[in-house]
Amino acid sequence: MLFNHFFPATILVLVLVASKPQPSVGWGSAGHRLVGHLADSLLSDGNATSFLQEILGNETLMDVANWADKVTKSEPWSMPLHFINVQSCSSDSCVFVPSRDCPNDMCVSGAVNNYTSRTLNRLDSTSAYDDLRFLVHFLGDIHQPLHCAKDSDKGGNTIKPVHYDVTDQGSEFSLHQIWDFGIIENVMSEEFNGDVASYGGYLLSLLQTDFEDEVEGWKCDVIGEKQCSEKWGQESVDMAMEYSYLDASGNLIHDEYTVEEEYVASSRKVIEKRLAQGGVRLANIIESIVEKQS
Repeated sequence: MLFNHFFPATILVLVLVASKPQPSVGWGSAGHRLVGHLADSLLSDGNATSFLQEILGNETLMDVANWADKVTKSEPWSMPLHFINVQSCSSDSCVFVPSRDCPNDMCVSGAVNNYTSRTLNRLDSTSAYDDLRFLVHFLGDIHQPLHCAKDSDKGGNTIKPVHYDVTDQGSEFSLHQIWDFGIIENVMSEEFNGDVASYGGYLLSLLQTDFEDEVEGWKCDVIGEKQCSEKWGQESVDMAMEYSYLDASGNLIHDEYTVEEEYVASSRKVIEKRLAQGGVRLANIIESIVEKQS
């Protein structure tokens, strides 16, 4: 069983009894693979490479990035770890309060911190493989704006139908799904021949151009502490409020919204920056873990 990776069985029982239907998990498959691909590409240190090979064998961070989504049905205790539902938001303000919105660290910021600490301290050598796979995935989740958003609409999951044609996947989705995979899939299909590595290469180029002056400031100086993951969660909340929930005219999006080109353009910029930040921060965490263990 995996539940002892995070919390004792007594808390597990309380979580399952009290749980409500929850949002879908993660970026889509492509989004998580992009975060993993970026981190793989940014890790040039030989010690970091050896560290990953010791735990992952021949797999890459990109290869394992979606595993945590695949176990949510068999391990339902892990579902709340994929998101932050902010309990109290006004129309234009939403503040993540960890004591209220992440009790017992049962949210994605708590999960990022926990699995960073577990990977750093090797609390259980038999679970190192799972611990690292959880860390990779939750680093992706915390950077998806609608994974850290309003509890009242479950991060945009109850705002539907939203009308938007997604390549080979349909035209009616929830607002959450547009951000999880809709825009990413269309960009990847239309501009990068559906190839994650090609899109990832473009995102890497942004780190050397558009984001060059920001990259160092994205990194965390206190690996294994809560300050960084809680800050990253609030970043996503702010992005959701400023971009995800508002149409091109600045009005709140409701059911039956038809996505505008202007909305796609502004959302794409946010999504690409959050994917880039996720990749940089994942690589930074792994490098810091390796440095502390050496």
